[in-house]
Amino acid sequence: MEVSEIRQLVSHDKFQLVVLTTTSSKARLIRQAIESMPWEHDIRLHLAMMPRLTLLQLRNA
Repeated sequence: MEVSEIRQLVSHDKFQLVVLTTTSSKARLIRQAIESMPWEHDIRLHLAMMPRLTLLQLRNA
């Protein structure tokens, strides 16, 4: 599914994909997967590692 508003943001470099994960190995796999996709425009990507993310999720459940 394509959303024209997102496409417009991406084409004007006003979109950034932010991904939170718990380990560096997961971050590496996520980066490889995203970078291997054929994007029409470059997507700005910010990967953040938060080892305690799982604890935050459990606390807020």
